Amino acid sequence: MVKSAQVELIQSRSICPGKYIALLTGDVSAVESAVQQGVLVGEATVVDEFILPNVHPSVITAISATSEVEDLRPLGY
Repeated sequence: MVKSAQVELIQSRSICPGKYIALLTGDVSAVESAVQQGVLVGEATVVDEFILPNVHPSVITAISATSEVEDLRPLGY
C-alpha cells in the first residue's frame, strides 16, 4: 500500500488473532489508491475497508502519539 501511492503509514498491527489494521494518511486520492491496492492484494482476506477523508491534522498527531512543541524553554525559565 505504501509503495503504491504517496501515503504515510501511521500504524499497522494485529488487533486480535487473525485481524490486522493499517492506518494511512495522505491526500484523499493517494489514500484511496493505496487502499484499493491493499484490497487487490488481500483479496478474500480483507474484512473491511474505510476511508475518512479530510481529517483534521491534530487527529493524526493524536493517533501517532506525537505533538509539536511550539514554545521550547528551559524548565526553570
